[in-house]
Amino acid sequence: MMAGSRAWPAICAPEAAVAHAGLYPERAEEYGPGLAPLLAAGRALSAMDYARAHEARLRFRGELAGVFEDKDADAEPATVTLGDMNIGPLTMSNGLTRLQTRFWGDEAGYEAVAKRKNEALEAEDAADLGLITFAPDDIDWDEEIRIATEERSSFSPDALTGLEANYRFAGPETMETKIFGRLTAWQNWIFNRPNASGPDGALRRFGTGQRAVFDRKRV
Repeated sequence: MMAGSRAWPAICAPEAAVAHAGLYPERAEEYGPGLAPLLAAGRALSAMDYARAHEARLRFRGELAGVFEDKDADAEPATVTLGDMNIGPLTMSNGLTRLQTRFWGDEAGYEAVAKRKNEALEAEDAADLGLITFAPDDIDWDEEIRIATEERSSFSPDALTGLEANYRFAGPETMETKIFGRLTAWQNWIFNRPNASGPDGALRRFGTGQRAVFDRKRV
């Protein structure tokens, strides 16, 4: 498990650097303190480091193969454990960690979660702390999953992509969050696509009482 997690930066950083080629380092001053160091590290890694990280990831996948195939009545309950990596060093484009972004505007909630660092939290505790969003019990499981699936299938796939970007880039606005969370997601990916502005799209059908017709392929 640890080897697989240690391999992540050596894979993510070079791939992110390739994705931002032509923008970084040419426009490095426009990048925030969370993304710029990752891109710099990715540009510095050697092909050998990248290959070793991929080997570690493949070994990790092999170790996991079949682990969750069978139910074990005596198995310990699934838990969530926060560590130093959740609390500190990995900031996003908004200058916050994912955990800080989840608890944006709820400082007391964030502090309560941080106090439980390194503690294995079962589902009920994790739900009470706000770490998980959806925790139905056994009795309601099938119906809750059905309702959630039906709700999401009623949305435009493009709009779901935009909502995902909005959730990912919540909190303080920076140049990067403007681009990835607002401009790119909504103006470039959504509003000019047939699901929104086409003859049967959501914007054209809005207020008519007619249901929009969506292309279900994700962007």
